[in-house]
Amino acid sequence: MKPFFSRGELDSLITHVGGKKNDEKNIIENQFKRISNLTETNPYLKDVKKETEQYIKNKETKKQEKIKHLEIVIDYVNRVMDSGIVEEKHKLNLLKEEKRRIQREIKKILKQK
Repeated sequence: MKPFFSRGELDSLITHVGGKKNDEKNIIENQFKRISNLTETNPYLKDVKKETEQYIKNKETKKQEKIKHLEIVIDYVNRVMDSGIVEEKHKLNLLKEEKRRIQREIKKILKQK
């Protein structure tokens, strides 16, 4: 079966979608800043500002929870590797690779705004 997109087309599409996602994040952040500034002159926006602040706080909480859960998985992988339960070189290498993948995921989460 022939793929719908060539590899180059798929890469281009992924890059385009990623760029659009970043643009949307920037627009949302700018709107949050604008709402905060307008709240000083417009008392009717105070509730909107509170909801915005709660949204940002919830987003940060979820981010920290993801990191915490991934760190728990890393701790588990470390314990399994240190315990000697897994002795096969191939399986140890798989565990090390999984640990590195999780660490990259944590770094990616930390870079997100």
